[in-house]
Amino acid sequence: MKRIGDTPDFELELDNSTLTQFNCPRRFMQYAVLGRDSHPSIALVFGNHMHKALEVLHTTQDIHEADHALVTAASEHPLPADEFRDLQFARHVLAQYHSHWSGKLHLGLEVAKDKEGALIVERPFRIPAFSIPVDAHFKFPPHLLIEGSTSDEPEFYVRNLNVYWTGKIDLGVLQDGGFWINYHKTSSTDTENYWRDFDLSPQMTGYVWAAEKLFGRYVAGVIVNVLFLRKITKTGKGSTFERRKYTYRPDQIEDWTHDMKETVFSITEGLVSGFFRKFTPACVGKFQLCPYHIACTKSPAQREIVLGSDLYTDTTWSPLNETLPPPRLEKVVSSPYLPEGESLFNP
Repeated sequence: MKRIGDTPDFELELDNSTLTQFNCPRRFMQYAVLGRDSHPSIALVFGNHMHKALEVLHTTQDIHEADHALVTAASEHPLPADEFRDLQFARHVLAQYHSHWSGKLHLGLEVAKDKEGALIVERPFRIPAFSIPVDAHFKFPPHLLIEGSTSDEPEFYVRNLNVYWTGKIDLGVLQDGGFWINYHKTSSTDTENYWRDFDLSPQMTGYVWAAEKLFGRYVAGVIVNVLFLRKITKTGKGSTFERRKYTYRPDQIEDWTHDMKETVFSITEGLVSGFFRKFTPACVGKFQLCPYHIACTKSPAQREIVLGSDLYTDTTWSPLNETLPPPRLEKVVSSPYLPEGESLFNP
C-alpha cells in the first residue's frame, strides 16, 4: 500500500498472483500481509528463464540472441545440475520451439506496435480499477502494509482505498485481422482440463480488460502459447508446443470486474477485523501441499517463528518488478528457531 500524501487515503496494487492467494484467506494473509513467501520452485525459475528467452526470440527473430538471453538468465539464477530442467535442457527446448514454429511467418506471432510505434513486448501495466470507502482501522502494524513505514503501532486508519490492477502483457499480436494478447506458459500437464482452465481464467479476462484500456483498441482475445516440457528419454515423448485462442465476451469481462471487487471487499474485511480464516480444502492439493501447510499446523506463537525462519523468504515479486530470489535447492527439515528435536514437518 502507498499513502497518498499526508492523507488517510491509500493506493493498493493487486496482481493475479496475489489475488489467487485469496483462494485461502489465511494463505493470502501470510503472503501479502505478513510478507512471507515460499521459495520459488525449480519449475517457476525455469519458466521465468524460458520467458526471457521467448521475449528476445519474438522481438528479434534471432535464435542466437534468444539463446544468449537464456544463458545469461541461468547464470544469474542457476538451475540445479541434478534436475532434468537444467540449462542444457532449457537450451534444447528453446531450439526445438524455434524449429517447430520457424515455418510460419514471424514464428506464427506477429508482434503488434502501440500508437507510438513501439513493439508490444513484456509491457507492464498499472491501471486504476475502483475505489473503496473504508473509514475504519486496519488491525495490522503499518510497517507490514504501508510502503516506507517503520511504525509498529498495532493498527492504522484508512479512509479510502484506491485499487490498481497490475500485470505484464507478454506480447501484443496481430492475427486474423485482429489484435490479440499472447500469454507464454510452460507446463508438464498436457490434458484437456489444462486447456479448459483458460475458459474462465480471471487472469486472462483481466488482461483483456487491461489491454483495451492500455492500448485504446479492441482486443479479440488471448493466444495461449504453451511449451509442454518432458524429460528427454530415448523412447519417451519429448517436449511439445501448442497454441490455442480464447475469446471473452463483454459479460465475462464485467463478471471479472465484479469478482475482483468482491474479493477486495473480503480482503478489506480481513484487514479491518485482523483475522483471515483458513480454507482447509486448499491445504492439500492433488500433487503437493500448500506452501504454508507447515506454518498452519503450528500454534500461533510457533507459526510466527516458522514464518520468520529460512523456510520462507520475503514477499518481493511483482509484475512491475519481476525479480525472483534464487530457488531453494535443499530441503530444510529443521530450524534453529525451534526447540531442539522438533520437526517443522510435524504438528
